Amino acid sequence: YKTNVQTFGGALDTIRRLRGVRFNWQPAQNDNQRAQIGFIAQEVEAILPELVTTDENGYKSVSYSNAVPVLV
Repeated sequence: YKTNVQTFGGALDTIRRLRGVRFNWQPAQNDNQRAQIGFIAQEVEAILPELVTTDENGYKSVSYSNAVPVLV
């Protein structure tokens, strides 16, 4: 059911442009105060816009599971 299938070229260069970060959620956003590891959605959006969604309130999130093909 897929069309326009193309090999993802330059994956390593793309991954090198991503900046991994450690962070804590603000208490109002999440009860889990443990440090998290991830990306800043706005930074990912500039490199891999297919991985970022924006909700009706303008909050952005990264689909980490969709990053797997690029990482592999």
